Amino acid sequence: VNGYSGRQGDRTPIMGTQIADIAGGSLHAIIGILTAVNHRHITGEGQYIDVSMTDATFSLNAMFGSDYLAAGKNPEPGDNILNGGSFYDYYETSDGRHMSVGSIEPHFFKRLCLTLGGEELFALGCNQDPANQVIFKQAIEEAFKQKTLDEWTAIFADKDACVEPVLKFSEACENEQILARNMIVDVPMDNGDTQKQIASPIKYSVCKAEYKRAGSPTLGIDNDDIFNTYGFKK
Repeated sequence: VNGYSGRQGDRTPIMGTQIADIAGGSLHAIIGILTAVNHRHITGEGQYIDVSMTDATFSLNAMFGSDYLAAGKNPEPGDNILNGGSFYDYYETSDGRHMSVGSIEPHFFKRLCLTLGGEELFALGCNQDPANQVIFKQAIEEAFKQKTLDEWTAIFADKDACVEPVLKFSEACENEQILARNMIVDVPMDNGDTQKQIASPIKYSVCKAEYKRAGSPTLGIDNDDIFNTYGFKK
């Protein structure tokens, strides 16, 4: 679906990840398979699972879909709270980087305003008149342009405001949360070295994730072992 993500006059932004393949394909397939497995445990009955990438990706339009199907409101660029039509957005800093602002909930919103401009900015933001909200967003833009990304990151570090720096991937790999959660792991390779990979995002209290092998660089090298394991002969 095209046209409602982004700002007026801009082409629809590229997300930087294959949403249809990952969120619309594998994610829904896994949910469907696990649901069917649970159903089989309960009833003893198996079933065929039909998962379409198009269907699954279409279902991600939960917010916009409700507006259109229930109220006939077709989403347009920058016309709602989540797609550029409010202060929920990215803001450029003085060094050309960006901070993300998702301070929709009241306690986040108030902390954002008090940090950027005090009670005056908070009062401005509380006026929900559309013309006033344009002025409010401009005030936020001007505020963020006064300091660098590192300066704003330090300022908001202890503020519960739902404001975070937009990181390069290399920076994200060094982020304290990613490191604390062990999201980068060293996986053994056949030659005795290790290869860094993204870890499983799901942590279990009993079943610990094991990273046994990074995979062979030679295509098909494991075919005979796999075939023999499952009783297939050439």
